[in-house]
Amino acid sequence: MPGDRLLFQKILWLKGQHCRLLDNHKETLNLMRQELQSQQKLQEARDVEGAELKDIVKYLMEQVKGKGETLDTTPEASGGDSGKGSPSR
Repeated sequence: MPGDRLLFQKILWLKGQHCRLLDNHKETLNLMRQELQSQQKLQEARDVEGAELKDIVKYLMEQVKGKGETLDTTPEASGGDSGKGSPSR
């Protein structure tokens, strides 16, 4: 019967090892989930910021395009002196 006792102790030791390994894996998985959630939140924030910047650029481009079509304030367009050379008379 001493062999049965040794076998039982070995089984208990292996079960303990197995439980410790499972606990380590669970902890690793939890850390990975937390990191993934953190990265997803960062990506969502970047996506929102990117969309906002895209809207701003679109708005500014429309403003520039609208200004070019309705009003050109360059001296050449207004027929004024550009500040170079002598004034025309």
